[in-house]
Amino acid sequence: MQPGDDIDTTSGTTGVGWPLVERRLFTSVPSVDAPLTAPLWPFRIMALAGAVIQAADGGWNDWQLIVGFVVATVYAGATIARPILHHDDLRTRFRIVIELAVHAALVLLTGAWASPLAICLIPTAMVAGFAAGTAFALRLMACAVAVTSVQHLAAEGTDGGVQDVALWVALLGVVAFTSGLTQRATAEAARQQEAALQRVTRLSEANSLLFALQRVAQSMPTSLDLDDIADTTLKRVRSLVPADSVALYLSNDPERRLERYRNTGSVTAATISLDSPPLMIRSAIDAPRTLRLASIAAGSGLAGSSQSGIYAALRARGHIVGLLAVESDHAEAFTQQHSEIVH
Repeated sequence: MQPGDDIDTTSGTTGVGWPLVERRLFTSVPSVDAPLTAPLWPFRIMALAGAVIQAADGGWNDWQLIVGFVVATVYAGATIARPILHHDDLRTRFRIVIELAVHAALVLLTGAWASPLAICLIPTAMVAGFAAGTAFALRLMACAVAVTSVQHLAAEGTDGGVQDVALWVALLGVVAFTSGLTQRATAEAARQQEAALQRVTRLSEANSLLFALQRVAQSMPTSLDLDDIADTTLKRVRSLVPADSVALYLSNDPERRLERYRNTGSVTAATISLDSPPLMIRSAIDAPRTLRLASIAAGSGLAGSSQSGIYAALRARGHIVGLLAVESDHAEAFTQQHSEIVH
């Protein structure tokens, strides 16, 4: 076998199986900033059902109450079909404010705290707490309570109205406060779970790298023959990294160029001048570590069809003695872990 000849890396070479921890399938954890939706539709349905039961005692002679029920039912159906995401941003807060305004207006039109529709404010307090926390929910409920209580006290008087106001203040306050606490606890749990998953992922990657290095150490040839070392090295690289072409170049100091010594795949460049090397080769020579390129311009790789690559300058006593080039015909084919393995 002469320098520059292709070698067969398929015969007698089997892919390396990663350790067990690498093959585990981790369930993705939503980020603490990811929009979530708690199933609040049962509470909306129960609120409407409770309002219907309460209204049945007084009859259905008030047309305003009938219109109010229709509007509340239509809004509940629309919100069930398109729930409000529990994500603290301006759009979500705006939707919650609109919901509060709709329900508060219906309550004011149908008898203030004596209205059967007042119970529909409870799901609104829940979604406000779940989405934006306790403070936002309490502020919204305070506004609704203040406006509704003024009308209720004007109609019922202080003797009969104060008790109703106190009851609704306590009820809506407790709902808003507990919903906010639930939101905080859920976000904290998701944050801790995400941090734990990231730690396990980093440990998995470190374990995979150590396993790969151990396999490389086990497969190192006892012979110091350059041909044997080059052949074994390229075979091991092909088994560890999903490459379409691998090339080993050795330095020719008198002529200041790199000459292709071994390669697999369709590597076309037989020599590389160190005075005017391709940009990625110059970057690899200047870089202190292995260079990974997620995308290569068409035709600029060592193989004509390459679209991504890993390039490692081989150094001895501060001098460049060679270059290992690993390329793929697909863009973004290599990860940082592949770069670490080649390094």
